[in-house]
Amino acid sequence: MGQDIGDLKATMLLDFCLKEIGPSIYNKAIADAQRYFETKVVDLEGSCYEHEFQYWRQK
Repeated sequence: MGQDIGDLKATMLLDFCLKEIGPSIYNKAIADAQRYFETKVVDLEGSCYEHEFQYWRQK
């Protein structure tokens, strides 16, 4: 707003923003992490599977 404020007012404003906006940001981050891990778990068998007994098939 173009106004100088003191440390106390700045701290109170920051605390207010963290209390009001913080939970939304946290919930969004948790949802993003959950979506990421769900996509990795879906293909867990494909990404963690190793063919057995391949020594003699190597060229």
